[in-house]
Amino acid sequence: MKGQRVSKGERSLPYKRPFVWVLVLDLAAVLAALGSAGCGVVLMIVGSSPLMAGLCVGFLVVVLVLLAVGYPVRRAAKCPLCRGTPLVDSRASKHAHATRVPPLSHGLSARLGLMMVQKFRCMYCGTPYDLYKKPGESGRK
Repeated sequence: MKGQRVSKGERSLPYKRPFVWVLVLDLAAVLAALGSAGCGVVLMIVGSSPLMAGLCVGFLVVVLVLLAVGYPVRRAAKCPLCRGTPLVDSRASKHAHATRVPPLSHGLSARLGLMMVQKFRCMYCGTPYDLYKKPGESGRK
């Protein structure tokens, strides 16, 4: 086993564009959902206003459109190692090292990690990835 090199830490993503698009679309959907919730609170406190009701419905429509557009983009983001779709859940068995926040699914947990720290772990092969790491960059310094 002397000849084998063991990699520690996260791997880089050779094709980051689909993962960056997922990140942008998810952040926009979260902001639109917060806008809708804020408009809903204002509607409850101030009373019925046609402008505020239209704004609330508009934000909800934006959230639905962003989620509908985001699904094919999430399907296009593939793990470079196993070619699975780590941002969309399927019925395939999950790796023992796959991370999951308990009330959420594996795919939503990976998207949350991508939004918060730009890192995620593939749920199918268990490989950790870092969005900021450049290809060929060593994890040790």
